[in-house]
Amino acid sequence: SVMSCAATRGPATCHRGRCLCKNGYVAVGGRCESFSLIEASGNGDVQTPETNMEFGENVEGQRMWREPTWGDVLLEIASTMNSSGTCDSDTYGTCSVFSCGESRGATQCKEGKCLCADGYCAKGGACFPKASQCLSDTGGTCAVTSCASSRGETKCKSGKCLCKTGGCAWKGKCFPVTDTGGSCSVMSCAATRGPATCHRGRCLCKNGYVAVGGRCESFSLIEASGNGDVQ
Repeated sequence: SVMSCAATRGPATCHRGRCLCKNGYVAVGGRCESFSLIEASGNGDVQTPETNMEFGENVEGQRMWREPTWGDVLLEIASTMNSSGTCDSDTYGTCSVFSCGESRGATQCKEGKCLCADGYCAKGGACFPKASQCLSDTGGTCAVTSCASSRGETKCKSGKCLCKTGGCAWKGKCFPVTDTGGSCSVMSCAATRGPATCHRGRCLCKNGYVAVGGRCESFSLIEASGNGDVQ
């Protein structure tokens, strides 16, 4: 009645001072969940994703993303990084005359050298992000035309094609972040994780959902507002 419904309520609308679920959604634990995620078990009880008791290091996730995710990118990067654990910043590219090539990744020109930006390490002349580093800038522009669909889920801000909340940029494309940071090695994923599935001991977001603040949120709830925050 004073403020709008909190984003944590899910797809809710304010009606006469009450936060009510929108059409096709029902309230489960104080949050609006889609009927497509509520399955009828054999005894007719309502089973939500949070009541899925599957856990363990060998469990395969259900209804996961079919396209590559940020987790897949990090695995690819890890396989190419220096096994010694050292992090070099010099790509051995030069920028005395021309700027650093886009193929080198996130670089900065210092004293005529193309060095990797903070949080990145050089390998084979290109900069690779550390596991904890997530940038939103795809390198694309949208001052004249809109962002290309090939860049994934993007938003146009100040003439730049940036990944929407829940996505990380790599080689000009946005990849969905699905790892909530939760573990399901010995217990199932917590209900607070949202529509998550246990996959090899990790709580990952199901298809169509991305991890935002440790919880799986739907892309339909992440709107390209002025600041890109979850609405």
